[in-house]
Amino acid sequence: MSSSTQKAAFIKAIGLFDGLRPGEIARMADVFKPVQYAPGEVIVAEGSVGEAMWLLERGAVEVHRAAPDGAQRLLATLQRGAVIGEMAMLDGQPCSASVTTTEPCAMYRVDAAEFVRMRLSFEPVLYKIFRNLTMMLCERLRSFNERLELMRQDPDTVVQNRIDHLRDSQEQSLATAPGMTMEFAFEVQEIGPSTNTTATSPSLMGSSAGPMVKPVYNPGTGHPDPSLMLDFLRQLPIFLSMLEADLQDLSMSLLEMRYRDGALICQQGERGGDFYIVAAGKVDVQRRGGDNVTRHLATLEPGAMFGAVSLIDGGERSATCIARSDDTTLLALSRRDFDMLWNANSPLAFRFIEIIGIDLAQRLRTAASGVDR
Repeated sequence: MSSSTQKAAFIKAIGLFDGLRPGEIARMADVFKPVQYAPGEVIVAEGSVGEAMWLLERGAVEVHRAAPDGAQRLLATLQRGAVIGEMAMLDGQPCSASVTTTEPCAMYRVDAAEFVRMRLSFEPVLYKIFRNLTMMLCERLRSFNERLELMRQDPDTVVQNRIDHLRDSQEQSLATAPGMTMEFAFEVQEIGPSTNTTATSPSLMGSSAGPMVKPVYNPGTGHPDPSLMLDFLRQLPIFLSMLEADLQDLSMSLLEMRYRDGALICQQGERGGDFYIVAAGKVDVQRRGGDNVTRHLATLEPGAMFGAVSLIDGGERSATCIARSDDTTLLALSRRDFDMLWNANSPLAFRFIEIIGIDLAQRLRTAASGVDR
């Protein structure tokens, strides 16, 4: 078997590349270049700008993150099949952890600049990869929240189990399955006793936190006006990468929905129906745990998005959302229209999946940073 054939077979076995046709696998094999690293080399530095993505073919690396006290906490030991740096490539945010080789490593590397070129030319193969990554992020968010729920109910046991797990990882990799990624692991040793029922959780399963500058939506009177929706979407930083024509098409698919204070928007445990963007007012996100206690997770303000996870993975709603002001206004995308965008092969679909993936990545980072605090 030639080296190029071996590379293609290796890439095909990684979950991030599921569903790619032979020609698309060959394209990925072309852009990923082989690199070698000696033991002790820092591949990724925490806080640095993501400059590349790596596939670990041979060897092992350790993933560390700085704790509040400055100590370096071991998150995971990764081996063959691990993907490193994919979230930073997606959302452009600083790397969430450091990655250091522990033995000679053979990897495949693609520069961020190459991904940018593929994005600008709307290569379908990259759209498929982003779709796979978005599905993985949904799985990580659900797993993260399940662990936090266990933490609230029995923090001492969960912390001890995590300590034991980290100790075992010195001898056995956490990344035994192809496609395991560095951002999946998270540190729980710094968590104290579970909070009371009114405290805000670091988990934001229901939504993104929204932009720093609050956007303004003017619903006007009478029937909803797509031009007003378009003006609102233009104010959201996460939509800046979308072309004007595509943004107009998206605004035409949105339905304006208004709620009174206390009105139920969606219920934990039900099947996902719509994807929402908060346009005005506030939305409370609540979750009932296994101990039958309902906890407040977040308050969403204009610009926040929620509802995508259950539409993407087909699972149940993970939380209940309730309007918290009389002027609460949401822009809703129906399941039908969401599915059409999710499965389409167009520049609009590409940008939409990219936006959803970035939102989920930022949400996961926010949740992880909340745990570290």
